[in-house]
Amino acid sequence: MGTVFIDQKEIKIKTDGNSIVFYSKGKKTGSLPIAPLKRVVIVGNVNIETSVIHKLIKNDVTVIFFTGRLKYIGTIYGPMHNNGLLRVKQYEKSINDFALILAKEFVEEKISSQLSFLKEIPYIKPILSMDAQQSIQSLTNKIDLVKNANSIDSLRGIEGSSQAVYFSVYTKLYPDSYGFSLSC
Repeated sequence: MGTVFIDQKEIKIKTDGNSIVFYSKGKKTGSLPIAPLKRVVIVGNVNIETSVIHKLIKNDVTVIFFTGRLKYIGTIYGPMHNNGLLRVKQYEKSINDFALILAKEFVEEKISSQLSFLKEIPYIKPILSMDAQQSIQSLTNKIDLVKNANSIDSLRGIEGSSQAVYFSVYTKLYPDSYGFSLSC
């Protein structure tokens, strides 16, 4: 089911076990099991008992309120799943050196893997030995630059130029008929 919209005027909502029950003019007009619900959208003037809100929240159902003219009023969420705390921790890590240190490790490992592959090229396609050797020297220098990078932006630049060096040789491994080139 997922989402249910409740927009009937002068309706009263109560709970009955694991269901929400609808009453109009004192008479039961319907019921709905809570289990399949993810969201309840309440539009307009609806009388809803506090026990219904409690039951929905306990069952991790989000309740969203709108006026009769569909102006958003607010939302009630169920228990947090550490997502908020996770986002705070991620933000904290992003504003200190952790992000730069981790990014340096990733980029250095990526370039090292590419160096390992480039060292195999003379055995794969001997005619590219000189190109491979020049790229190996360039990428070895790039690793030193990675180690000394002082910002994420400078690291991105180093990574980008490293990719250009690597792919300038990698693309030569394939015949032109494959259509593999550096152009995007």
